[in-house]
Amino acid sequence: MQRRVWGMFLIFCFINLSGFTVIGHRGEPAKAPEHSFQSYDQALADHADYIEQDLEISQDGVLVVSHDPMTDRTMNRKYIIDKNSWQTLKQAEFTNHEHLHRLSDVFERYRSNPKAKFMIETRLLNNQMVMEDKLVALVKANHLEKRVYFESFSMASLEKLHHLLPEVPLLFLNYNEPYNYRQLQAPRYNFLSAVSMRVSYASDQVVKTLHRAHKQVIPYDNFSENISRAADNRKKFDGFFTNYTGVYTHQNKCVEHPQMITTQAKGTTKVFDSPFKRAEYRSIEGKRLNLKPNTTWQVNYALKGLDNQVYYDLGSSQWIKAPQPKKTTLLSRIWEKIKGIF
Repeated sequence: MQRRVWGMFLIFCFINLSGFTVIGHRGEPAKAPEHSFQSYDQALADHADYIEQDLEISQDGVLVVSHDPMTDRTMNRKYIIDKNSWQTLKQAEFTNHEHLHRLSDVFERYRSNPKAKFMIETRLLNNQMVMEDKLVALVKANHLEKRVYFESFSMASLEKLHHLLPEVPLLFLNYNEPYNYRQLQAPRYNFLSAVSMRVSYASDQVVKTLHRAHKQVIPYDNFSENISRAADNRKKFDGFFTNYTGVYTHQNKCVEHPQMITTQAKGTTKVFDSPFKRAEYRSIEGKRLNLKPNTTWQVNYALKGLDNQVYYDLGSSQWIKAPQPKKTTLLSRIWEKIKGIF
């Protein structure tokens, strides 16, 4: 009982004393394959407060880091994770040639880095809780109790995790909208530290309701994240799951301050909903913009995508490829120099 009261006190302090929390959504997938070490390294280099691990479980009970129950979206082989052993699953590779990782691999790589903290998502398998005991045992074995945050769409999973490790903060992920967030003000939900929902549902009223319940609001926006709203999100919410860690921490060297660009030639250009250009995040081509000479746009950010192409963010999840410099011939360059002399 005393341990549980102490755990609740720590969670209360966490909620009320924490600043804005930047969570690297599966690492930093704008720059590297999601859930790869390269992705986590980049998020930490950009000063993420937490790097996120989605969990699946193998046929032989190994906790595997993957958002999907199958590996084919992000890797070079197609395996159903809970139908295969770890010995089989570890053959799958990301596009950067890293292999699929176990949660134990992630802990081993980062446990000596005190700045690395982990946002870990559990999920049910066939409506059964099969991850929680293994997760808690792994956290304890690596002495990471003060560097983890658990999240889940399953309230039952969160309740079990709280019973097993009451000092760890818990985040409830919600996708069932509309949702009555007032019910989370009930005492039975005091064990929750935060709530997350798609940012489009995180209205001022929802934020106010959850703050009254002493719960932080940490939304997510998935693939077509509108980074032009980052400054507003920092003011409105307590944290954010982001694919662009550096935008929120102001550490991203690929991000430039707002600037004006002017088109030089007319034509059309493709508009994308994100600069992601690999299979794990398929950039969706939307409408085309008609270009006219000397049309001026405000560019909020410039980001080098996974294809090494620079993309400009025009706001509202609209990205265009940066215009290529006009090619000049040797004769034209000589002529320009001659004109400069006279």
